[in-house]
Amino acid sequence: MFSTACYWCMLGLLSLSQQVTSISATSGHPGGALHHAKRSMRKLTSDWHFPNSSRPILDVFQVYKPLAQIPLRPCDTQVVLMEHSFGNSYGKPFIGNYTPPSCDFTNVEIEFTARARGRQFDRLATMFLGDIEVWRLSTAEPTAAGIVFKYTKDMTPYISLWNKPQKIIFDLGNLVNDIYTSPFNTTLVARFWIQEDPPTTADLILPISTKAGAQGQPSIFNIGDNSSVSNVDVFHKLPRNTERAVVSISANGQIGEEFWWSNVLSNDTETFANTAGSLYGYSPFREIQLYIDGILAGVVWPYPIIFTGGVAPGLWKPIVGIDAFDLRESEIDITPFVPLLTDGRSHRFSVQIMGYNGTTSKSTSELVPVGPYWVVTGKIFVYKFEIDALSYREHTPPLTTVSNLAISSSSSRVQMPSSNGTLINATLTYSIAATRSLQLTHPVSRARWTQDLKFSNRGFFTDMGLTQTNIQATIGQSISSSFNTTTIYSYPLKCTASTIFPDFPRLNPVKIEANLSLGLFIDSDAEAGGPVSLFNLVSGPLDLETTQTGSAMFSNEKNKSYNYGHTEQTFKQRSSGTLYTREVKAFNETLIYDSNPGSREFAKVMTIQR
Repeated sequence: MFSTACYWCMLGLLSLSQQVTSISATSGHPGGALHHAKRSMRKLTSDWHFPNSSRPILDVFQVYKPLAQIPLRPCDTQVVLMEHSFGNSYGKPFIGNYTPPSCDFTNVEIEFTARARGRQFDRLATMFLGDIEVWRLSTAEPTAAGIVFKYTKDMTPYISLWNKPQKIIFDLGNLVNDIYTSPFNTTLVARFWIQEDPPTTADLILPISTKAGAQGQPSIFNIGDNSSVSNVDVFHKLPRNTERAVVSISANGQIGEEFWWSNVLSNDTETFANTAGSLYGYSPFREIQLYIDGILAGVVWPYPIIFTGGVAPGLWKPIVGIDAFDLRESEIDITPFVPLLTDGRSHRFSVQIMGYNGTTSKSTSELVPVGPYWVVTGKIFVYKFEIDALSYREHTPPLTTVSNLAISSSSSRVQMPSSNGTLINATLTYSIAATRSLQLTHPVSRARWTQDLKFSNRGFFTDMGLTQTNIQATIGQSISSSFNTTTIYSYPLKCTASTIFPDFPRLNPVKIEANLSLGLFIDSDAEAGGPVSLFNLVSGPLDLETTQTGSAMFSNEKNKSYNYGHTEQTFKQRSSGTLYTREVKAFNETLIYDSNPGSREFAKVMTIQR
C-alpha cells in the first residue's frame, strides 16, 4: 500500500513530491537510494505517460479457485450491501445497516466490484461486521483508460454474524486531488443459499479489535514503535460449554514494515547513509505472537504479501499478486486453553509484532517490537458442546511441553575508495536463519497444539546500495489434535531491484528494474465438512500450489514516465473434491495467455434485494 516512507524494494510506488538534490541521507528520508529515486518519480507523476492509454477498460484479477456453483434452493437471494464511491475517504468509511433475508440459509458469499480511472495508488481496504473484521484486501492501481476488478469471497465462517442484523463498516481510505485523480466506485453484494451438508461453523465469534464499530470506525489496531499502540490487549471470557476455540489473526505491515522481508539487520541501517541513504531495520524476520494470560499460545510467521503498487507496478496489471484481493489469516488452535478460559472470568489476549535486533551481551537472540507500523485485528471462533450442560470442571492452564526459538545472523561489507580518497561501503551481504518449535497440551482435555517453523533470508546490496536482492524461505507445520488437522505450508520469495541514473550525478532521468519470484504452497488434511479455515479458505482437505514470476521496468525520459512489465502465474488447487488449474501470462498490461478463462455469473438466477 502507498506510504510516504515505504521501503526501497517497493520500486514502482512512484516517489514523493519533494525535489531530490542528492542521493545522500541529507534529504532526511530513510530507505536508500531508491527512495530518493521514487521521490523524483512521484514528482513526475503529473506528466505520467500511459503507453496503453487508448485501450479499453482493463479487467484486473487475482488467480484463485472460483467458489462452487450455487445450487438453486429456497433461499437463493442476493442482497446489495453497498454502492459507494471512495474519493477523499480517509477516516470516512462506508457505513450501512444489514438485515438478514427473510428465509433460512446456511451459506453466504460476497462479491465486490470496483472501478477506477486515472491516477491512483493501491489502497488497503477492510470490511467489518460490527467490531469484527471479515475481509481485508488491496485495491488495484488504475490506468488512464480505466480498470475494473472483482472478487468473490466465502463468508460462511461468519454465519453466526450474518444471521443477525449488523452494522457494515467498509473502510477504503483514498485521496483525490489534482495529481491523484481516481476515486474507487464500488458495489458489494451478498448471496445467501442453503447447502444440504454445510460446513461446521462457530457458535460464537469474539473480536480482538479496538471495538470502534459503535463510533462508525474500523476496529483496527495500528502497532509500531511510533504509533499509539505497541501491542494488542483485549479481555474475553468464553462460555462454560465451550468445547473448542481458534484464534485467527489478520496482520500486514505498512510504511517501513510493508516490505519487512527486505529490511536489514539493525546494525546495518546506516551502511549506505552517505550514498543511498538509511535503510529500515529489525532484520527481515517477523514473528506475530499470541499470548493468553501471559502464556505464549502460538506464533505466526507472516506471508510476504505484495500489493499492487509493490516492487514495481508494471508487474501487477492485469494479474495482481498472490492473495492481494483476499489476505488469508493465520490460525492458532487455543483449545488447550479452553479449560482455563471457561472459568467464568475474563482473560487477556495479547498480540505483538516482533523483529530481530541481534544478539544480546549474553549471546542470546533478542526479539523486539518493530517499527511503524502493522495493521492488526483478530477473532476468537468458539465451538460449543452439542449438549449445553457439558463443561470442564478443572480450570487450569495448559502445559507448554516444547518452546524453542533459535536465531542466527551475520553481515559483512566491502569498501572502496571514493573520489576524495575516503573509503565508502560498496556492498552489504547479510543473512538470518530461525527455527521455532512450540507445543501446548492440556493434561485433562488432552487437547494439543504443535507448531514447527523454519525461516531463512539472504540479502545482498551492491552498487553502493542501488541494487538489492533478497532470497527468502518460510516453511511451517501446525498440528491440531482437536480438529484432527495437520497443515504444512511454505512461502518462497526472491526479489531483485536496481536503480540506475544514466546521467549521474543528475537524478533525472532514472531507470528502475525489478525481477520477482513468489510462491505459496499449502497442504492440509483437514476433515471434510469441518470449518472453513481462514488460512486454507476452504472446508476440508487442501492442496494448493501457486507461483508468480515477473520482471518490470520504470523509466522517465523528457518529463514522461513509463511502466513496463511481464508476469506469469501457475495455479493448482485441489479442494472440495475437485481440481482447479490455471496458467496466465501478461505483458505490458495485456493478458496474452489464459489456460482457463471461465467465469461465474449468478445474479440473473437469484432474487435481488436492496
